[in-house]
Amino acid sequence: MQEIKLSNTIIAKNTMFLYLRMVFVLVVTLYTSRIVLHELGVVDFGIYTLVAGFVLMFSFFGSSLSNAAQRFLNYQYGLGNERGANNVFNMGFVNFFLLSIIVVIALETFGLWFLNNKLIIPTQRLQIVNNVFHFSVISVFVTMNSYIYRAVLIARENMAIYAYTGIFEAIARLAIAYMIVNTAIDKLMLYSFMYMLVSILVCFVYMIYCFKYYDECKFNLHWDYSLFKEMFSFIGWNAFTSLIEAINQQGISITLNLFFGPIVNAARGIAFQINNALLSFSHNIYMAARPQIVKAYAVKDMEFFLKTINLSSRFTYYLLLIFAIPLILNIDYILYIWLKDVPKFTSIFSVLIIAYTLVDSLKNPLWAAAQAVGDLKRYSLLGGAIFLLNFPISYLLMYLGFHPKWVYVVYVLIRIGYLISIIFVIKRLVKEFDLRNYFNLVISPIILVTVLAPIIPFLLTLIIIEENLISLILISISSFISSLIVIFFFGLDSIERFKIRVLVLNKLNLNNKNEE
Repeated sequence: MQEIKLSNTIIAKNTMFLYLRMVFVLVVTLYTSRIVLHELGVVDFGIYTLVAGFVLMFSFFGSSLSNAAQRFLNYQYGLGNERGANNVFNMGFVNFFLLSIIVVIALETFGLWFLNNKLIIPTQRLQIVNNVFHFSVISVFVTMNSYIYRAVLIARENMAIYAYTGIFEAIARLAIAYMIVNTAIDKLMLYSFMYMLVSILVCFVYMIYCFKYYDECKFNLHWDYSLFKEMFSFIGWNAFTSLIEAINQQGISITLNLFFGPIVNAARGIAFQINNALLSFSHNIYMAARPQIVKAYAVKDMEFFLKTINLSSRFTYYLLLIFAIPLILNIDYILYIWLKDVPKFTSIFSVLIIAYTLVDSLKNPLWAAAQAVGDLKRYSLLGGAIFLLNFPISYLLMYLGFHPKWVYVVYVLIRIGYLISIIFVIKRLVKEFDLRNYFNLVISPIILVTVLAPIIPFLLTLIIIEENLISLILISISSFISSLIVIFFFGLDSIERFKIRVLVLNKLNLNNKNEE
């Protein structure tokens, strides 16, 4: 078993690997989305977004198992217990497989009936959509069985192989986009079929690597009732939280489909691609920090535990904000040069989803803290009850004839309420967690930076009337500089500012010596 190290340097190194992955995947994904939207058309693109999202809703338990496996693996790694880690892997492997079978049965019975009888899909595309549905089911089955291997890689903090696999996956999807440009086969069906093949290949890459390099991944039939009971409790509440997320996300998607048809689903799909791109920024720090948070709690290093929560919360938000400001201020022009033919409502959906992503980024370190403790009951019940209000309120507003943007206005407001509630839950779970310190060290500087950073770039948008590439560059540069200055002076404490000054001066002195 590897030597356990608790260090923010490890977090920084792993974050670097993940950011390299993210930048490449982001660029390729944005370009691929433009090709796919153009080739499939707005209606088929909206149909694919709806069907794939509907299928993924049934796999919410998969992410719960993945989170559970990561938590218990990290805990065993923190204790240096290799046998315990192997037990967790084997229990996870069996549970993932059995659950994936249940999900496939549910999808191919109830899911298939709902697809053909309730969703609004053009009649002439119904047979093709059924094929797309079956391909998506296979993708979900394979993806769910790959979660245990991803859990091992993340728990082992091996972000390099995770990054390289993500890059390969992005390249494969780009190749698929070019395949559908020149084909006589139905483009929607070909796209979903090739997407399924990529999912299968990625799963095999994770499986082979873990079997080869990690002893705890040696499979043997093992049943540990006490471990099962502990994991089942953790999984149950984790699954409840994931179910609430799935109901809200796909419930809203289905609601928009019922009231406005697949074209609005296309707008939602584009907005959530922007959301996924931004989430990749926040998840980079979260994925790098979570193993350290759990290991710190396992060895009861509460100072490092709390410090990592606060630091990852602030820096995740700051990094998102740097990209969010120019995106919001230039959203119409960015969507135009990205897509050319922009589906209706895409701009306002995108702006509101960006705001939601900023709020949601603060949840991840707190969720990691709750997982480290292992008691998710209060977190899941209170947070889930608040967030569950989103779907029925949105449906009621659409029924009353409100503009579809109000779906995402409600989304943002309820997420703020959700965040406030779970902060108080963490206080009850971790007695060392101080609400006043969290407000002073995290919330207060974040609010100040959010208010001050956009002022200069916003004033620039009032001066520059015409939207073009030059205005986009100028506003983006001013936003970047303004954000960095505001973050440095108002978003960091004195010790952090001192460390950055020392780091910059050392770099400058090193460069001067090299020139001499």
